[in-house]
Amino acid sequence: MIIIFILLIAYLGWLVADLIIKNITLEEHLGLSFILGLGIHSVVYFIATLMYRVLPLDSSVLILAGEILLALILSRKLRIKTQHQQLKKKKLNYLEILLILISIGVLGYTALQNLYWPPYLSDSIYLFDFRAKRLADGDINGFFNGAEYVYSENYPPFTSLAHFFFYDAGVSNPKSVYTLLFISFYLVIFGYVKRITQSRMAGLIAATLTVLTPSVWWNSILSMTNVPLMEYLSLAVLYSFDIKEKMKKHEGWLLAAILLGLSTWIRQEPIWFPVILFSVFYLLKDKKIKLAILSIMIFVALSWIWPVTTNWTIPSRRIINQTFFINRAVNDLATSKNLFLYKNKFNDQFVSPVLVATKGMRNSWSYVFNIFILVILGQIFINKKLSRLNILTLFFPVALLVGFIGFSKQYAEWSSMTDAVYRMTIFMVPLFWINIVDSSVWSFFKKEKK
Repeated sequence: MIIIFILLIAYLGWLVADLIIKNITLEEHLGLSFILGLGIHSVVYFIATLMYRVLPLDSSVLILAGEILLALILSRKLRIKTQHQQLKKKKLNYLEILLILISIGVLGYTALQNLYWPPYLSDSIYLFDFRAKRLADGDINGFFNGAEYVYSENYPPFTSLAHFFFYDAGVSNPKSVYTLLFISFYLVIFGYVKRITQSRMAGLIAATLTVLTPSVWWNSILSMTNVPLMEYLSLAVLYSFDIKEKMKKHEGWLLAAILLGLSTWIRQEPIWFPVILFSVFYLLKDKKIKLAILSIMIFVALSWIWPVTTNWTIPSRRIINQTFFINRAVNDLATSKNLFLYKNKFNDQFVSPVLVATKGMRNSWSYVFNIFILVILGQIFINKKLSRLNILTLFFPVALLVGFIGFSKQYAEWSSMTDAVYRMTIFMVPLFWINIVDSSVWSFFKKEKK
């Protein structure tokens, strides 16, 4: 039953990718299939069975069949089919074989760990798996309320629904869903980089280094939101800037909007804000006003489902709240006349939160961030230009620090959040590696060799 369910999810995602993006590699298409299929099915299932309760809880496969049928009808009527980009077939060289073997080792280790160990971390059990088991027992109120001492509305239902789907298919350990997402992500990164660089080697390097990075690899065996958030959010960033520069043709805008909306289905923190800000700015700059409006509409429609259902604060209000608290902190400093008091307030309001966040980010990114900065500096000095993806990736760490300052004003326990920052900020790792591998600085060294 579970194999049939996985195949149906992947087929749904394959059809959806067919409808929304035209030119990708086969690897991207395969990887996006499970990622898109699971995300879209979880949203539709939630709306049909939990939000409006028009269908019973055990109708997951029926809903999935309906989604596939609708996608098939649309694809036939619109006559849309994805064109797979292919490179000239060449034999694998020794380095490529080595990279594939390393990748198989990393992904295989993750698969074995997730197959053997059930959810065991406290947050995984209390926040996500608990709700899935309540749902499996038919307890909808328990699903929404979660544990008594946990504010369940702070945690969107993607991971809980993923667990539930596997339980409903007769599996006792739902962690294999994270393995499937991880493998799918690897395929997308490989195919994406291979396409934009026209190099199979570059694709393998970027994908292998991403899954081999310690913080990403370690999180891949935890049944938490961190790896799914990394996948949906980082892919939203990549496809937001997947454009043909000469024609200003935005290939992946619709896919990016859906992936970004689904990222809020995993975590509600407004880390999506820089992506919206930059993608809308560039769409308007390229005079793609309709695309900008449609992107915002798709994102808002997906991001508001959970807050509206739980009568909770809408996601955009979090940015307003954080801005308010930062402004209040700045005003407190401005009205502080005593130099000693000013220094203490400045340290408490800004320096201490930045140090806590920086420690978590440094542990998460380690040497990857240093390499990224060196490559970007080389690119500036040698080629004197930065791509749109470079600029957003550089802006993100600053946005994360500002966001954490706002967070520290709202939550008293902020000083103990270093590990949480470490886990959440892994979404930057694939962006760093792709910026590094795709950097124009390498073309300079190739010219020097010649």
